[in-house]
Amino acid sequence: MSWRTIVVSKNAKLDYQMGYMVVRGAGITKVHMNEIGTVIVESTAVSMTAYLLSELVKHKVKVIFCDEKRNPSSELLPYYGSHDTSAKIRKQCEWSADDKASVWTEIVSEKIRMQARVLEVYGRPEAHMLYEYVEQMEYGDATNREGHAAKVYFNALFGKEFTRTEENPTNAALNYGYSLILSTFNREVVANGYITQIGLFHDNMFNQFNLASDLMEPFRPIVDDMVMELEPQTFEVEEKRFMLDIFNKELYIAGRLEYLPNAIKVYCRSVFDALNDKDVSLISFIKMSYRFMRVIVMFDLPVVTAAGRKEYSKFRKYLIKSGFLMMQESIYCKLAQNASAADLIVEGVRKNKPPEGLIQVLRITEKQFSKMEFVLGEHIGDVLESDERLIIL
Repeated sequence: MSWRTIVVSKNAKLDYQMGYMVVRGAGITKVHMNEIGTVIVESTAVSMTAYLLSELVKHKVKVIFCDEKRNPSSELLPYYGSHDTSAKIRKQCEWSADDKASVWTEIVSEKIRMQARVLEVYGRPEAHMLYEYVEQMEYGDATNREGHAAKVYFNALFGKEFTRTEENPTNAALNYGYSLILSTFNREVVANGYITQIGLFHDNMFNQFNLASDLMEPFRPIVDDMVMELEPQTFEVEEKRFMLDIFNKELYIAGRLEYLPNAIKVYCRSVFDALNDKDVSLISFIKMSYRFMRVIVMFDLPVVTAAGRKEYSKFRKYLIKSGFLMMQESIYCKLAQNASAADLIVEGVRKNKPPEGLIQVLRITEKQFSKMEFVLGEHIGDVLESDERLIIL
């Protein structure tokens, strides 16, 4: 199973040798072909053998080439992604306008729902407007609810003055992230035997990827969420590395937690089944798995004097009132929905710190916290502190 994303950022020669992609730069690195999901060639000073390119196509590896500014500019796509490509293309040409409009209505409705959920995570009240747009959705989005939602969404998320046409680090990060997921969708379209030019709604004669542009819409908010977390002041190598982590995003789909490339694979197949069987209920949409964090506060405060004991009691009461749970003596923990929420929690601790003593704060992911071992004793508590979003009591 392919799971690695390989980024070639420096002068190197890439070739194929006995089942491995060999990267010859300052040193030699070999990566087994079965492990590679995506290769991103960032540097223009990279050469690749035709043998390697042929093997990458055979193994259905997504290859993205970047320009001199290290931005994605092209990709490698095979002519034949499936043994029954001819039959699949005939089916694609036979998709009726009604079937395509029905599927497009579901796709764009889910996109707006995803946007609303992102706004909810960041505490934006405009989320309710987007849910109203979903309720107002007509067949084929005849009233352009998608366009209205986009205007509200981007202004609520990035500020009233923000526009998608302006050249700034935020838009650069958004475009970079969108191009990464677009290339992944192109791979799945071709791998399933279809052609990328014939879309459902997108119909631009100059767009080689109309179908992938349609299918990717519900996945765009994943990029938006990452850019919000990044808060880019510039968009250079470090910021691009952060955005490349999108391939490691975990998403819920069809009752399972999958990494982004696998989630796209499941989703694309479900859409094609819906189109071919004329049944939109077959579409499996994603649910975002947010980066739940734990903020752990450890403190050692002086209690020798009455004033010290008063400050100790005041700080401890603040933690409890703020939702912190005691893990053990002088160690308290609170669950945060994401990194931004964790930052606000830490800022609150700073504002309420006593004048003397030692206070340490540690931020860790929920996944890391879940790996904590009880060497002696066990957890006892009746307070709900899991990261489950739906709780049935």
